[in-house]
Amino acid sequence: MSARTKRIWQGLVNYANAAPSTIDIAEFRRTVAACMPGHVLPVWYGSGLGLLDHPDRVMEGAVRYQPQVQALLRWFITGKPNDRRDLFSQGYGFLREHMQHIKWVFNEVNPIPEARSDVDRAPDARSEVDPNWDARKDLEELYPPADIERFEEVARKYWAGWRAEDSPLGIWTPAKDYEDLADPICDFLLTEYQKYRDRDPSRRDRRPPPAVPIFICPKCGQFVMPDRIGRKQSCSDCSDQVRRERKRQKDLPFERTDYQYLYRLKTCGPTEQKIRLRQPKVQKRLKLIKIRQKDSSLCQRMILGMKL
Repeated sequence: MSARTKRIWQGLVNYANAAPSTIDIAEFRRTVAACMPGHVLPVWYGSGLGLLDHPDRVMEGAVRYQPQVQALLRWFITGKPNDRRDLFSQGYGFLREHMQHIKWVFNEVNPIPEARSDVDRAPDARSEVDPNWDARKDLEELYPPADIERFEEVARKYWAGWRAEDSPLGIWTPAKDYEDLADPICDFLLTEYQKYRDRDPSRRDRRPPPAVPIFICPKCGQFVMPDRIGRKQSCSDCSDQVRRERKRQKDLPFERTDYQYLYRLKTCGPTEQKIRLRQPKVQKRLKLIKIRQKDSSLCQRMILGMKL
């Protein structure tokens, strides 16, 4: 999985898990921009990035499309046929609607705006003297440096091919035109699904990988993007809870015995209690109980009551 693809999946997971009022708009813009494939065009040349120019519209679209994106991800993740059928109508309808928005167009390849080093000039003055300044700044807000370098390299290759007259399309490149913010997300999901369907036929007889590299935590229902596919079964918070519960179940057979030991120590009388607490074997047993029963409310109440 490429760094770009992993970044998109993580962005979609964070977007789907967020409450509508806490959606990270900056991350959402970067995720949608990364979903747009093959762009070597500056913002103002109709590369589809113009959809991300207006923060208010981006926020409105992020909130509006979040329930449909959540349902779409659940549809791709769900393995049970009955559950998948329940999600089919909403997921399929959403995909069908937005795939019909996508159009292939020809755009002229233009150089990526260069970064300027005139740091002593005020921001407004920079924009007046160099109109490419704002465009470069917009690109840097949407893409990491590695992606911008790749765009620059592709643009240089297009222009080199045009000068050498070995490019049938000249400096024109096929690109996709989107109508709204959900279109690139649907485009990315279907592209990834097609990669899954087109995987190496020699591996078809083995256990197939998941269609998408994310899953739903069975305990809290949150979407999870694991570092390694197939290793995690729950989100980090629930995994910690599961580990604590397993340890508690492991220590459970000793809980009653440890509680009885503490109870006898408490009720043996003040003088005898002081004598016993000085004994090394009693101190060793109490240390073990504190560690083993740190999650046992029954034993912890007894320990606190005795001020051990």
